[in-house]
Amino acid sequence: MIFWTDAAKDAIFSAHIDGSNLTMIASEGIKSPDCIAYDWISDLIYWSDGKADTIEVARFDGKFRNSVINTDMESPRGVALHPKQGRMYWTDWGRNPMIESSKMNGEDRKAIITDNIAWPNGITIDYAEDKIIWVDAKLDTIETADLDGQNRRVIENVDVVHPFGATLYGDEIFWTDWGRKSVEAINKEGTKRRTVYSGINQPMNIFAQSEQTGTSACTSSPCVDGICVPVSEQDRVCMCERNVTPDERGSCDRVPHIFVAKSDGIVSLDTSKQLIPPKPVLTIGAASVDFDQQEEKIYLASSNSIWRVNFNGTGFERIFETEGGVMNYGFAAIADICVDWIGRNIYYAELYTGNIYVSTMNGKYRTAVAKGIPLLHSITLSMIDREIIYSTWKSVTDGGIYKVSMDGRGSVTTIHHSETAGSKPWGLVVDYEPKNKRLWWITKLDTDYQDSIKSSNLDGSRVVEHRKGATNLINFLAVHQDQVYYFDEKREVVTSFNKTHGADTGYQANVTGWDGISGVSMVHPTQQPWVYSKCGQGMSPCEHLCLLTPDTTDFFRCQCSLGYTEFSNFGCVQDRKFAVMVTESGIYEVNANPEALPRQLPIRITPSVDRVHVNPVSQEIIFLDSSLGRIARTTLEGDLTKSLIENSLEGARELQVDYVNKLMFWIVGDTLQVANTDGKYTRTVQKSGMSGAKHLLVDSLSGVLRWVEKENKTWKKRSTPKFSIISAKYSGEKLPKISIPSENVDSLASSQDHNALIWVNKATNTLQFLHLNDTSLNVKVVSISVEEGTATNVAMINSEIYYRVDTTPDGFGAVVGYLYKTSLADFTEHTRLTKIPAVKHLLLYDASQNFWRGEIKEIQSNDTLVNYTTAAEYCKVEYGGTLAVIKDGDQNTE
Repeated sequence: MIFWTDAAKDAIFSAHIDGSNLTMIASEGIKSPDCIAYDWISDLIYWSDGKADTIEVARFDGKFRNSVINTDMESPRGVALHPKQGRMYWTDWGRNPMIESSKMNGEDRKAIITDNIAWPNGITIDYAEDKIIWVDAKLDTIETADLDGQNRRVIENVDVVHPFGATLYGDEIFWTDWGRKSVEAINKEGTKRRTVYSGINQPMNIFAQSEQTGTSACTSSPCVDGICVPVSEQDRVCMCERNVTPDERGSCDRVPHIFVAKSDGIVSLDTSKQLIPPKPVLTIGAASVDFDQQEEKIYLASSNSIWRVNFNGTGFERIFETEGGVMNYGFAAIADICVDWIGRNIYYAELYTGNIYVSTMNGKYRTAVAKGIPLLHSITLSMIDREIIYSTWKSVTDGGIYKVSMDGRGSVTTIHHSETAGSKPWGLVVDYEPKNKRLWWITKLDTDYQDSIKSSNLDGSRVVEHRKGATNLINFLAVHQDQVYYFDEKREVVTSFNKTHGADTGYQANVTGWDGISGVSMVHPTQQPWVYSKCGQGMSPCEHLCLLTPDTTDFFRCQCSLGYTEFSNFGCVQDRKFAVMVTESGIYEVNANPEALPRQLPIRITPSVDRVHVNPVSQEIIFLDSSLGRIARTTLEGDLTKSLIENSLEGARELQVDYVNKLMFWIVGDTLQVANTDGKYTRTVQKSGMSGAKHLLVDSLSGVLRWVEKENKTWKKRSTPKFSIISAKYSGEKLPKISIPSENVDSLASSQDHNALIWVNKATNTLQFLHLNDTSLNVKVVSISVEEGTATNVAMINSEIYYRVDTTPDGFGAVVGYLYKTSLADFTEHTRLTKIPAVKHLLLYDASQNFWRGEIKEIQSNDTLVNYTTAAEYCKVEYGGTLAVIKDGDQNTE
């Protein structure tokens, strides 16, 4: 077999030496695989990852993958193994370049070369003489030393130009040379050199197949399961995949352990052994954690997002940003998360809104199943009863535990109501022990160190208090088989007791210095018993969400994601009207209805993006990024991103797109520019006078541009500045300006259907409206209730007006924004729709809307075209509001 790393695919491959049986043996979580080494005695492969800064090990087929070195490395590269002695050697060419050595399981780590070293690359071992040999691409040397770094000497430093890989065959050292574009060889004494092969562009690693013989400690003492890793000539260790600890026999059968979410990361505790220290899993702080046995993935809530990672620590990915994250509350919005391992969903509780949401495992579809729960704190799932159980802290004297069906329908039932003032339940756990299914929880007391552990039947009957005293400060709870585990913060230990008779089990794990604990998950196959459901096992009959429920004969109900409407028993149709918002953190989309939730579009942008435009027919977005100096196009799902214009766009702003005529306009410096929507044929419409222009608009039916300017003169001898709406044809010809009585214009919108303009006057907190068919050009003022907050962005579609209102700070000190709706037909009715983030640009589109609303006709001889080079470049009738089909040779341009 031959093994190699593929940096383009970020994967490890193997094949027979004749090229057959090509297999990808590892890829998930690999960021930039570099060098690879093979332990021919134990059939293990090791590889370095220059971006993840790790060295990993796996069996030759990729199984039992684990990390052996994952700290205090900056740019690891070459890896070499000495399996007979159980040691590993590697190079690190980071800011503190060195060569290090450790046991092959990562223990007993030592830096053996730290001086006179710059860019160490490939490394190999001379097994006959017990020496290391390496190349340095900055010093341009081939060097050797004893295995401990002593007796170092330079073998070659003449005509060596950026060496990369190194290997040894017999008495010769071979290396790849980028500068010479060749494979070079020299004997170990440095006296005989030759060029083996030349004309290779950037030759990378190199390996010479020599005799692979000998034994290691694994030969006489193999492991029952997992991989056997030699750590000395006489000793070996058994290793399983990451986060699994082998038993005394070396078996990798899963032992029960606890994932603990803390403010500085996630750790795991092996509950099968005494005094085992917690093992780091992730260094990202988490508010809650749960585990899915079926796919062996950890799910966690962190930084207002839901993330997941494989059980072995690879494949870390964000699934979606929660509604709390979208609103930018400034604190962790997620109180708790739970995996529905039967229906294949994730439930999570949002602290700020008091809502419980459910999402598919991939985050694609989401909806709220419970809303407005005061001070919602913890949730858990009772899969047997198909119910959500949650706790609230309504006040310092009022806490309770309640349940509702997992589809959110039906009545809420009280399970337990705190009878003690200052008693607050949390840390809910359902114990699925067959003979005695119980609900467990922690009761937090306002009195210091008076916390207790309680349990009840799932219906709230038979409440039992298990732990109470003057010494307990309990910060998590986990139940497995006959034991209850908890963390006593005052004593700084994790301990357990027997849930039947209450006696201490003697288990103890010292966890000094733990703080910021926010969630736990017990991991063992018995923790997630299988219950039949049509929702699971890839059999879901629903288009979006398949939710368990106790209220139907099939025990499930289909539900559509927010922004969709149910049109049959199992189907969903999307609401077609959307608001799109540009924020500092990304682009969000929300259905323009009261039930919708904003979702962040998977489009990577920089904070300097402040204008986007959506083509409702093609579902494409065109956006301007002034920091990168480009106008680009992508889809609503972030696919196929393409730069349209990249030159001379520094400081560009106010992008507007006319999808009817396939034109886009923007302001850069003092000029107004135009180009086709494919980025071709850039022209200047206004050569000067645009430095003060704001809120650029296009009217595709009339071929007119409009923008707002602040005039230098005062209005009616007052100090209030005067604003004007400037209009110009696409050709650049100015039209009469419109003076408007506004002191602070925030944004400008138009309705082509009604030939109307509307804007926000922030100085008076009003919407102001102008009908362009009114020859008197009288501005109408629409008042907004000051109590609701401050109006900002405004957008129009058809006769509907949408705007954002920032409310006054709430009890959490947060300013919340809401999307409001009114109508040109009735300005007195203002409907609050949904929460939206702080936006720099608000736009609306109707996916069911047809562009072509004007009269289609062929151009007549007396029609005037915009004066550009050819009709094929820009085709637009200047007047009359008509669209034209221009035939230019063999092309039809609409």
